[in-house]
Amino acid sequence: PDSVPDRLLELLELWRYRPPSHRDFPQIEEIFPGASYQYVLYGMGFRPSDDAPVRRADDPDAAMQCFQTTARTTRQYLSGLPAHRQLIETIREQGLPAAQAAPQL
Repeated sequence: PDSVPDRLLELLELWRYRPPSHRDFPQIEEIFPGASYQYVLYGMGFRPSDDAPVRRADDPDAAMQCFQTTARTTRQYLSGLPAHRQLIETIREQGLPAAQAAPQL
């Protein structure tokens, strides 16, 4: 228990009242999604409290935040990509790079 990070303790307390969710992890590059935490926790016998309130799935504020995050991420990724015509011309001129074999372990 002494080695458990504070953030995980906070999440465990939250998960007593509802299952882990992707919304619990705001960073797009999280190593494990919320479902992975469910698999591990439930496999270890963790269960939400019996007196946990029933929640409605529709949360307009959470949905709007998700839409805004998705739009922001989309703009970020698109800004780093070439235009379609530019990509086609580059492939036509240079070809596609050969796939590299995965390193042997």
